[in-house]
Amino acid sequence: MHQASNIGLIGLGVMGRNLALNMADHGFTVTATDPWPEARQSLVTELARYPQPERIRITPGVAELVAALPAPRSNPVAGQSRCHGRLADRPANPAAGTGRHSDR
Repeated sequence: MHQASNIGLIGLGVMGRNLALNMADHGFTVTATDPWPEARQSLVTELARYPQPERIRITPGVAELVAALPAPRSNPVAGQSRCHGRLADRPANPAAGTGRHSDR
């Protein structure tokens, strides 16, 4: 039985993998997933050589990841930011615009 995780992480590409390992190195318990089975399996293989593999748990999907987090849990909507407990009316990155530099 795994202990509850401090952090849930979706995405195990180069940045997500390094982020998970770094957080585990600093004492956090991380539960992570990726939509690509190959990315999940690659980290599982790497954890065989990791000194504290119990600090990183890999799940097959988001539902299992959320279940590993302690309550209360939040489920922010991608692309929106929270402002004083409510969703803000603007994108998380207002500089994004339409992708043209002239929008700034």
